[in-house]
Amino acid sequence: MKRRIFLPAILAMMAALLVAALPGLASAAPVTIDLNNPCVIAASAETTPSQVLARKADYNCTDRRAYVEGLANWAVFQDVDLSHNSNDPWRFRTAYGRERAQNVYAVYADGIILKSPTSRPESRQIFSSADVVFDLPPRASPVTAILVRVEGLQNVRGVAPRAGVDTASGLARKSANYHMFYGLYFGMIGGMLLFNIVLFAAMRHSFQLYYCLFSASILLFAFTWSGGVFLLIPGLDSFGQVRLNNLAIALNMIAAPAFLLNFLEPGAIPRRISRWLMVASCVPLTVTALRTIDVEWQWQLADRIFYCSVILIVCALFALSIYSLRSRSHVVRVVMLGWTMPFIFTIVRALWAMNVVTAHSGLFDLGLFIVLGFESVISALGIGWRLRWMRRERDEAHGREQALTILAETDPLSGLFNRRAFLERAREGEHRKRLILTDIDRFKAINDGFGHDVGDQVIRAVADALVKAAPNNALVGRIGGEEFAVLVEATAPKGLAKTLCKAVARPSLNGGPPVTISAGVSEGMIADEKDWRLLYIAADEALYEAKRGGRNCVRQSFIALAEHA
Repeated sequence: MKRRIFLPAILAMMAALLVAALPGLASAAPVTIDLNNPCVIAASAETTPSQVLARKADYNCTDRRAYVEGLANWAVFQDVDLSHNSNDPWRFRTAYGRERAQNVYAVYADGIILKSPTSRPESRQIFSSADVVFDLPPRASPVTAILVRVEGLQNVRGVAPRAGVDTASGLARKSANYHMFYGLYFGMIGGMLLFNIVLFAAMRHSFQLYYCLFSASILLFAFTWSGGVFLLIPGLDSFGQVRLNNLAIALNMIAAPAFLLNFLEPGAIPRRISRWLMVASCVPLTVTALRTIDVEWQWQLADRIFYCSVILIVCALFALSIYSLRSRSHVVRVVMLGWTMPFIFTIVRALWAMNVVTAHSGLFDLGLFIVLGFESVISALGIGWRLRWMRRERDEAHGREQALTILAETDPLSGLFNRRAFLERAREGEHRKRLILTDIDRFKAINDGFGHDVGDQVIRAVADALVKAAPNNALVGRIGGEEFAVLVEATAPKGLAKTLCKAVARPSLNGGPPVTISAGVSEGMIADEKDWRLLYIAADEALYEAKRGGRNCVRQSFIALAEHA
């Protein structure tokens, strides 16, 4: 029943994420215009928008990445036709990038050029698909062109990538959808993180700790990429945002291998390969640290090293998963089920970051988070399965340990405690005890006259009779060849030793000789080895008195009683 309820709950959760990941589809009318083909021009810092418009002969309209570092770079979106609507003004949006400054200008049909009143910090969207948004000043005249000016740009995708315009109402609907998506996402991953923290606190398995780091890095990545980080650090610039975003990826690249290596069964992956993988997983974090020290130095090379190392780590994790699968790992199937799509998306995102592949869809931005949400659910099931498997292994090991303990403490012929185990248990407790030593009468004659097989049968029969006749809380052991010991509390019935003798006595055993025992009794405390020796010696002397007194009788040591009174 629980499985029938749990699976639909997971599917419903994932369906909600998918619906939330399609912002804008619920809009009644199209409100988005994509501006994908700008012309790019580099100019000095003093160049004005009018001068940029006058230099059409210098435009590069084939490659938006044709910008020059150290200069002000402009993206010119021509042939724009945005009619004025005072009730629903236009907003210009573009993907965020690393730049020192960014301004947007609107060119109107009557030749007027107005700068957007939105500053760069104000343009940053919180919980969006990594967008910045600028207001276009409203005028009765239509907007015919949009100019974007950036300084200190570091973006392999060029100036103002994934640009477009939206109406204010349409952008608000998109934002609501994004907020709903990120709310669900943070709730799911945050809940999984909290669950695993509590689970780690209770069970202390290393892979749980690494999965907590893995989940935390995913949350940090989403928090920085979506712009949610500006809620906590309002003054953070675009370079700081990218640093935190890369830090989240770098931590994820350390946590994922550490989790996998500790999650799989011991020996599933060779130790040497594990060490090299962990060394390689530190490369993205090292690059992030170097970029923090100097954000300008060889930034394109640093980006390539960062994202190529991410791709190599992901490919290594996938290859090791295949390897452990062929090595008959029981739990790696769950890892592969949960991680295959995130692996693919991570590689595609890394290639996108290096501008090897292009994508203009908001769903592409959210796709990684969707598959990571799916991964968190699968991994939670996998962790539960792994813990169940570990518990089974622990129970089996405990069972084997108990079996070995029983073998070490048990006399193999009689099934009673052996001498060492009997003595260890005899010392337990601080109350006064009674020791009854028994010995099979004329046992040597039985062995010599009837053979050792009959002697063994006699020992087993005596042991069985003693156990049945002794109180339930009595300690019964075989402490010598034909010698047995019964330890009870001093408050036990005084005639217990005679009861034991009567329980054993029988005319014959399977046609063999008659079987009787003699018993010696002593009482006292057993706090240490010395006490045991005194008590044993007293009982042993009483036993010999019983032997000399005709056998099949009981003698008690009054000396032991006096000494331990």
